[in-house]
Amino acid sequence: MQTIGILGGMAPESTLEYYRQIIDASHDRGWVKRYPRTVIHSLNFEEFYEPLSNGEDGVVLGVLLDGIESLANAGADFAILASNTPHQFFDQLTEESPIPLVSIVTATAAAATAEGYERVGVLGTLFTMNGQFYPEGFDAHGLDVVTPPADEKEWTHRKIFGELTNGRHTAETKQGLIDIIRAMAERSDIDAVALACTELPLILDPDELPVPALNTTALHARYAFDKATDDDG
Repeated sequence: MQTIGILGGMAPESTLEYYRQIIDASHDRGWVKRYPRTVIHSLNFEEFYEPLSNGEDGVVLGVLLDGIESLANAGADFAILASNTPHQFFDQLTEESPIPLVSIVTATAAAATAEGYERVGVLGTLFTMNGQFYPEGFDAHGLDVVTPPADEKEWTHRKIFGELTNGRHTAETKQGLIDIIRAMAERSDIDAVALACTELPLILDPDELPVPALNTTALHARYAFDKATDDDG
């Protein structure tokens, strides 16, 4: 069994959910008192968010690499970035990381393909919705990506960093997110929506959404669990 490294703190609320998903995956496997060894390095969110917002990509890369190196030094065999947004740096990080990295995009695309989806809405931060890492990653699996119009992207981004990353949200915010997903479904005939911010699954109930939801947090965590326990049955 391999040791999972979780680079978290981006933001803290969803990092907790990653660990919970790994434990739940062990229970689903029918294991008793048996869990994969897991190392968590939780970043100071401010040290990640401030340079990210200022376009200081080199600083962000340094922060992320320092965290990955800490995980490697603590015995992690591979690492996951417990957030969608830093995956914009995934290729660069992979080149410099001392241990393998497992992508949230790969995990989500694999699940979408397994469900037979072809056209997937992506909702997350501006960094994620305007970035190319989801379109490129999904295209490799034959999947099309749809994102909201610019004004809805801006609104979602503000709510994520103004509320969700601080562990709070209003009823109006939740309803607004549901309305954006509904509008994507009506405009673009999406088969599903990827909740491509790891805070979104914490407040959005799949039963309240007009299309199936891909919970990127759960999919990524359980993908990592499967990798860590591949030889354990």
